[in-house]
Amino acid sequence: MFSDEPTTNSDLVQQHSSARSPVQESTSSENTLRLASHWLSNCLQNHQCGESSSTETVQEWRPSRLIDVGDLVCGDLLRLCESADIPSGSLYVSLSHCWGKLEIFKLTTKNFESLKNRVPPEKLTQTFLDAIEVTRRLGIRYVWIDSLCILQDSPEDWNREAALMGKVYKYSYCNIAATGVWDGRRGFFSKRIPALIEPLVLQFPEAVQKEKVRRTTRNRFQRAKYPEPQTTYSDVHTFLDLELWKNGVEDAPLNSRGWVVQERVLAPRVLHFGFKQLYWECRALEACETFPNGFPNVLTGHPYKSLHPFDPALQPVDPSASMLRWSGTTTTAFHVWDRVVAAYTSGALSRSTDKLVAISGIARELHPLMNSRYLAGLWEAQLPRQLLWVTARSPIGRKNSGTVGHQSIPYRAPSWSWAATDGPLKTVIQWDWGGERKQRDFLIDILAAHVTPAAHNDAMGQVVSGSLIIRGRMLEAHLVEKETMESSGPLLSYQLLMAGQTLIHVSVFEDIQKALPADDEVRKQIFCVPVSVSVSLPRSTLDERTLVYGLLVERVAGTAAGNIFRRVGVFMSPTGSVFLMSTEEACRELVQNSEGNSGHEAKVSRENFDWKRCTQWHGDGGKMFGDAVFILV
Repeated sequence: MFSDEPTTNSDLVQQHSSARSPVQESTSSENTLRLASHWLSNCLQNHQCGESSSTETVQEWRPSRLIDVGDLVCGDLLRLCESADIPSGSLYVSLSHCWGKLEIFKLTTKNFESLKNRVPPEKLTQTFLDAIEVTRRLGIRYVWIDSLCILQDSPEDWNREAALMGKVYKYSYCNIAATGVWDGRRGFFSKRIPALIEPLVLQFPEAVQKEKVRRTTRNRFQRAKYPEPQTTYSDVHTFLDLELWKNGVEDAPLNSRGWVVQERVLAPRVLHFGFKQLYWECRALEACETFPNGFPNVLTGHPYKSLHPFDPALQPVDPSASMLRWSGTTTTAFHVWDRVVAAYTSGALSRSTDKLVAISGIARELHPLMNSRYLAGLWEAQLPRQLLWVTARSPIGRKNSGTVGHQSIPYRAPSWSWAATDGPLKTVIQWDWGGERKQRDFLIDILAAHVTPAAHNDAMGQVVSGSLIIRGRMLEAHLVEKETMESSGPLLSYQLLMAGQTLIHVSVFEDIQKALPADDEVRKQIFCVPVSVSVSLPRSTLDERTLVYGLLVERVAGTAAGNIFRRVGVFMSPTGSVFLMSTEEACRELVQNSEGNSGHEAKVSRENFDWKRCTQWHGDGGKMFGDAVFILV
């Protein structure tokens, strides 16, 4: 989509493109790399992108291994260096790239010693060769490349280095990102037509009939002629590609990888070699060859670097604070984590067992701010809220289109963790900044939480088991799926059955595709666990304004105690009060009130429902019919 901005209002070319060297035919050109050096020096001198609350510094910390690229004089002299052989204070750059399906040259226990003498450039992919060239031309001696700096045939070395990978990117001088390519075959330098990189500036001729542009409700542009007096004017317009950053960076091949979220967030500076041009990203500036001084306001969105976990402005979590409400507009580590998980789960991983490992670097950086234990992708202080994650591709109540996430083998996380599924996720319960007139409460207590890490003393990495002991309501029921048609498409209406009676309708998020049986089939035994209740204020009647969100769980077969369950989904009920009564009361009240209502869902009025009683139930731990203590695995 394009937009035209008259330069009489804002001289975009002057403001954002001044002092630009002529764009040349390749991103490997002298002018392009000179611009990259300018961005780097500007950031080092004028920004605070490398600052951290950590006591370590860029000069003090070094990766276990780096590739020594020599310099322009030494030519293709490449060798693998261990940390002890790297001079203190040495700078290095890192590389982000797509492995793709290409078989690439790797560091192994067999070639480890030989690569310390010489890394054969003829065996490297073109992307690796391009990265080495950029490293040299930036005046840096060392580069970190995952497949050449981690032993690929040693699980022990891989686990150890994976735990350090966050620091590798955090302390890099700059991250070189092969953003525009799917693998290493052709490298990341690209040819282009220079005129297509320059902003398009047009000067309209004099004495033309103006055309007004109006925006339609479908966000498209419609041009229509309105008769106006013939006037003499000379406007200069700059035409902008409104999706320049989105197409060139956000939707580029590299950023479809899950690993890249950690690499991109933790690196202080990123040089994106896109399909057609070079892009720059740091916490203070997003720029490209078209706009080397920064994108115009009309093109800026939500900066990715706002996810930065060691931003000095990031506030530590107050353990005494509400789980949902925060004062003012303060951003906390929990807000950052929510956004990181949403971005991370939209990417793909070639190995499902990397699900927790590939985000562990960010978890380590946030941990000192959390005042909370990390539990397989969730934080203990936020468990009731964070348990209500859902697959973002399957909206509540909408018929699934085959894109729902799925749990995979081998085991990688407990069912209550988002890491057990694939696909983009979001959290149902959002933050309350004080503007919403809602009363919220949580209806479960987490009595104990336990996770067993795969690697000793690495609570942020891969896990082999996990369990929660929960006290809360547990309503035994069956679900029946009914499909109705609406103008927006097929709508799934799930009916909750108790004692053979249709009590209420609920909307369901399934964790995995076909976790529940097909249409019109009575479900196997299922249990509803209400987790959160919200009530709009003020309210005239309770049911019309009460929303309950909860977990759908099923009993794990073959367990002797019978109190071990696994999560299979999330439900939402707009008729929430039924979940706050005892099961016996709910059956009697709703079935009785349904008589004479022509089959429509019954309403429970505020007059015959004791709201104070249901809120006190959570606070004093009183026993009501249907309360349970169970284990979720």
